[in-house]
Amino acid sequence: MMEFSRSLQCCAPGGWRSHSKHVWNRLVKTLEAASNSPSVKDQARCADLWAAPRRSGRRDKNGRFRFHEESLATHAQRREARAKDLARENCAVALDPKSPEPLIERSRRRFVAHWDLRGALDDANAAIKVGRASDRTWAYRGSLYSQSAPKKALSDLRKAVALNPKMHQYSLGKVAWRLGRHEEALAAFDADALARRDLFVASERALLLVDMGELDRALEALRAVRRKDPAYPYAAVKLAGLLTFQANRPGAAVTMLSKFIAATEDPAWTALYHRGVAQRRRSKYTEALADFDLALTQEPSASRIQGERGLCHAALGNLEEASTALDAYFELGVDWPFGERIRARVVEGGEPQDVARAIRDILKF
Repeated sequence: MMEFSRSLQCCAPGGWRSHSKHVWNRLVKTLEAASNSPSVKDQARCADLWAAPRRSGRRDKNGRFRFHEESLATHAQRREARAKDLARENCAVALDPKSPEPLIERSRRRFVAHWDLRGALDDANAAIKVGRASDRTWAYRGSLYSQSAPKKALSDLRKAVALNPKMHQYSLGKVAWRLGRHEEALAAFDADALARRDLFVASERALLLVDMGELDRALEALRAVRRKDPAYPYAAVKLAGLLTFQANRPGAAVTMLSKFIAATEDPAWTALYHRGVAQRRRSKYTEALADFDLALTQEPSASRIQGERGLCHAALGNLEEASTALDAYFELGVDWPFGERIRARVVEGGEPQDVARAIRDILKF
C-alpha cells in the first residue's frame, strides 16, 4: 500500500509533469495491483487515475521535448502489444537462427519499442556473424553505436558506404562531424547532396562550414538552398541564426525572415521565434514580444519562447510580466539550479537591466 500511495501522490493533479518510460511502467504495474485493494475508496481513486489523461513526452530527433496526452490504461495496452510483437520476433529468430533478417528485425523492435540498446546491439552483432552483412546492416549497427561509441559507429558506416556509396553518406558525415573529422564530414555531405539533392543535408552542410570557420561559405550555402526553395523553413531559420549571432547582422535576419513569413501561408513557429530573437538583439523589445506571443500560440510547450519573453519584459521594466514568463519557463521542465534565485530577484523588483542580464545568463545567450 505504501507503493500504491506513492504512485497516487506521483499522479496527483498539479504534481504530474512528465515521466520516463520506466516510471510509466512502474505506475501501470502498481495501479494494476492496487485495483484489487480491499478499500473501495482506493479502488475508485485507482480507476479515476487509470482512465485520466496524463502528460508525458520524449525528445525528438532535434533534441526538443515533445509532449502528448495519454492515459495509463492506453499506455498499458501499448506495452502489452509491444510484448506480443517481441514474442513474434523471438519465434521468427528461433525458426531461422542462421538468417540475419529476423535478428535485425528483433534488434529494431528491442531498440525502438523497448529502449533496450544492449539487446539491440547483441542481435545486430549476431546478424553480422551469421551471414554476409549488407550495407544496411552495417549502417544500422552504426546508428546504434552513434551515441555511445562514435568511433565504432564511424567504422561501421564507412563499411556501409563502401558497399553502397549512394547511401548512408549523411549518417557518416554526422558521426565524422561529431568526432571533429570535418573534412571527411564535408566530403560525405557533398556526396549525399549529389546523390539525393536533399535540402536538409545541404542546410546541415552549411552549419558544418560554420564549425570549420567558413562563415561566408556557410551563408552562401544557405542562400543557395533558399533560392531552390524559398518556402523551406529549416534553411530560413538557420540562415537567420547565422546572421543574428555569428555575423552580428540581426537587421538582415529580420528582413529575410519578414519576406519568408509574408510569403508563407502558415509560417512555422521557429521562423517567428528567430525573428523575435533578431528583434530582441536590435533592442526592439515590443516587436520581439509580438513575434514571441504569436509563436507561443503555435508551440505552447517551447520553454525558450517563455524565456525570451521574460527577457524582453524585464528589459522594458515589466517585472511582473517577466516573473510570469519565468514561471512558465521553469514550469515547462527547464531545470536550472539558480532559477529560483533569478525569479526572486524579479519579484523583489530589482533593476530591470540586472534582471535581463540574469535571464540572458540562464538562457546562455
